[in-house]
Amino acid sequence: MDCYLKKCTVSDIDALRNLSIITYTQTFAPFNSKDNMALYLDSAFNKRKLLSELNNANSEFYLMFFKNILCGCLKIIFPPAQTDFNDARSAEIERLYITKEFYCKGLGKYMLDYASDLARLH
Repeated sequence: MDCYLKKCTVSDIDALRNLSIITYTQTFAPFNSKDNMALYLDSAFNKRKLLSELNNANSEFYLMFFKNILCGCLKIIFPPAQTDFNDARSAEIERLYITKEFYCKGLGKYMLDYASDLARLH
């Protein structure tokens, strides 16, 4: 498979933000009002919030590339930053986004496998 993940740094903030907005909108806009979408996108993907998440030592972001084209992202959270289940032996996938153009290429499975491997090593 011609794909890879690149760990995000602060210099990737604009690409991460733009991709997150695009993928979230593609998935959830049909089920929400424009006002609700605008409120959520502004609160979840503003630069200040994303920078805070990127600088959290217990979370990691990865950008997904297929044939050198940015097409998705992954966010993994480790204890104690987990939001749902806080177990020292676990990791949480908080975000796994892929643009519609790249659906059905096995990229979601690739990211899940990568996250699973990271959790085992952590």
